Amino acid sequence: MNSRKRAVHCAMTLAMAFNAGLSFGADFPVKPTRIVIPFAAGGSTDIVGRALADKLGPRMGQPVIVENRPGAGSLIGTDVVAKAAPDGYTLLMSGGPLATFKLLFKSVPFDVKRDLAPVTQITRTSYIVMINGGLPAKTLAEFITYAKANPGKLNFGSIGPGGVYLAHELFKKMTDINMVAIPYKGAMPVNALPSNEIQFYMDGSLAQKPNIDAGKVRALAVVAPRRLAALPDVPTIAEAGLANFSPSNWQGFMITAGSPKEVIARWAAEIQAVAAMPDFRQRVTALGTEVVTNSPEELGRMIDAEMVQWAEVVRFANVQPE
Repeated sequence: MNSRKRAVHCAMTLAMAFNAGLSFGADFPVKPTRIVIPFAAGGSTDIVGRALADKLGPRMGQPVIVENRPGAGSLIGTDVVAKAAPDGYTLLMSGGPLATFKLLFKSVPFDVKRDLAPVTQITRTSYIVMINGGLPAKTLAEFITYAKANPGKLNFGSIGPGGVYLAHELFKKMTDINMVAIPYKGAMPVNALPSNEIQFYMDGSLAQKPNIDAGKVRALAVVAPRRLAALPDVPTIAEAGLANFSPSNWQGFMITAGSPKEVIARWAAEIQAVAAMPDFRQRVTALGTEVVTNSPEELGRMIDAEMVQWAEVVRFANVQPE
C-alpha cells in the first residue's frame, strides 16, 4: 500500500471510529445503569444521589438504580466501581475520600488515578462546627478552652477517610486540643451528637438543625466566607476567631476508567442538566449544600490538588495509615 492509499485508509478508519463513538454515545444506555454510593443510606450523599437518579432515569431512557455499598471507609463501594466493566453503566458517587485513600490506608485494592475517571462535581458543602448542647461552652473560643481543660475526655465523630475526617484532625492540631475519634460506618447517626455519644462534630448538612433549634446541639461556627441563610445567627469561622481553618466537603461522580469518552460526556451533560433544575436545586439547598458542577477535566484537576493538600495535612496532623 503506497503512502497516499495508506493515508486515505487511515482517514477512513478514523472516521468510522469517530462515527461509531458518536453512535455509541447516542444509543447509550440500552439497559439499566447504577450509581454506587459507598456510604450508608440516609446521609447527604445518599439523599442527593437518589434525587439525581429519580430525574436521570427518564432523561437516560433507562432506570438508574442507586446501590449503597458502605464499609471500610468507602473502600468497598469504590472498589466495586474501580473493578466494574468499563462500559459506562456503573457510576461512583463519592467525594473527599478519593484524594485520601493512599494516605489513610496501607492497603488499597485500586488506584484512583488509574482505575477511575472523573465525570462531574455535583455539590460543595460548608462545614458547621457543632457541640453537644449540654456542654458549658457558648462560643468556639469557650469550647477550645473547655476542651484544653479536659484532654482526652471529649469524643468526635469519625466517618472514615476523606475531608471530613482530616478536617477534624486539622482542627485538633490547629487548636491544640485532644479529642477521641469515635468511628462510624457510613453517615453519622443524627442522634449521636444530641445524645452526647459524641460531643463535637463538623458536618456539611443541616440534619442537626432541628436539634440546634431545640437546644440539644449548639452550632458554634460555619466554615464559610459568609453566614448560612439557614443559620443566620451562627458566625463564620473567621468571625469566631479561627480564620485560617477553611476545609470544605464535596460530592461528585466518577466512572470506571476506560469507559467510552462519549458516554462520560453524556453522563456529565445529563447530570449537569438535572443540577440546573430548580426543584432539584431547592432540594439540595435544603440540606445546606450548594449545587456546583464542572467538567471531567476540572474535577480531575481538583482531585489532584486535594491529593497534594491532604498529604500536607496528614503530615501536619501526624495521621498514621491503618
